[in-house]
Amino acid sequence: MARGCYDVSRIENDMDFSMYEDIEDENSIPDNQRLLRLEIEKTLIVLKTLFKDDSQSFEHYFEQLLSLAKAGLSTEIVTPKMANEALLSLKNEIVSREGGKIKNNYLKHMGKTVGKFATIMIVIVIIINCFINWSPEYLYYTSCLIWENYFIMLIGASAGAWASLCVRKIEIRFEDLIIMEEDGLEPEVQIAFVAIMVVMVGLLFQTGAIFIKIGNTSLDMFQNDSRVALLLGLLLGYCSKALATKISEQVNGMLKF
Repeated sequence: MARGCYDVSRIENDMDFSMYEDIEDENSIPDNQRLLRLEIEKTLIVLKTLFKDDSQSFEHYFEQLLSLAKAGLSTEIVTPKMANEALLSLKNEIVSREGGKIKNNYLKHMGKTVGKFATIMIVIVIIINCFINWSPEYLYYTSCLIWENYFIMLIGASAGAWASLCVRKIEIRFEDLIIMEEDGLEPEVQIAFVAIMVVMVGLLFQTGAIFIKIGNTSLDMFQNDSRVALLLGLLLGYCSKALATKISEQVNGMLKF
């Protein structure tokens, strides 16, 4: 059994508690207490962010966190191992109660962003089709068709990115409750990033810099076939997390950086 090395107390009129070293030599603090304090601080940050507008829920979890902090860090005989187990149980409880709601809200936000983006792309496609009907010249028709398929590809990419998020986030970790994506990007920024990457890939296909064939279908056919454009967009959007790395590797290989 070890003695607690911290003085843990709640700060009045604040959503916080202090954990000061209650020992002269900081270097003598056991590692298990140091790590426990770090995990408690991380958990408190999540609680503050997650329940900033729900004081009742915050208090419910805050009191549990404060109790286990005292049990693991500040009592005469501390039990860091039991406190860690209690902390894990608390995190699991929060994820179980709040995870589904947070995930659904994020997916809805992402879905709305995708819907708005896809709507803009569809409007552009309609406008291009109107221009094609007004001007039947072959060269003009071909040029417009290529650009139309780029926008169709972007529609597929946005939908693919949303589907990828649904698949990747089947299980939510405690840390995901405040940041659903590791890169921390908002849905609007994610879609813009995916769109830029997809255009880059489209140009690589169009210029012949890369060539990929799936079955009997060459993906550079997206220029003349809207179905291939939509398929390519869906695939690129679905693999958007790895897309930037692959493009960087391809460019570096071509330019020999």
